[in-house]
Amino acid sequence: MTALQITKPHQSWWEQAECRGLDPSWFESRLMWHKAVQRCIVCPVRAQCLDDAIHSGDVGVVRGASWFTGSRRGRQVLSLVCEACGSRPVAFTRSTVSRHCPTCRRYRCQMR
Repeated sequence: MTALQITKPHQSWWEQAECRGLDPSWFESRLMWHKAVQRCIVCPVRAQCLDDAIHSGDVGVVRGASWFTGSRRGRQVLSLVCEACGSRPVAFTRSTVSRHCPTCRRYRCQMR
């Protein structure tokens, strides 16, 4: 007697995304960046999402824990994950985006 293997039907990467089922406009709002990036950080398909966004030419959205912007200078991709710890969203203000989360930013200021 042989063991019967049960396999899941093939899933596309976006069906495994942490944000599946959410309204896509949610990721376009700068007010929602922090919550969007928190989902992206723990998402099992973050790399695939980022790659797809780069190849699709997305602009004005958060995908793969990055913000895709467009201007006269061209398209830019801004990481929204702390470059120091790599595990928390960066600090946001109304007009700027830091390269570090509030915790790492505070620690760096104390070290100076």
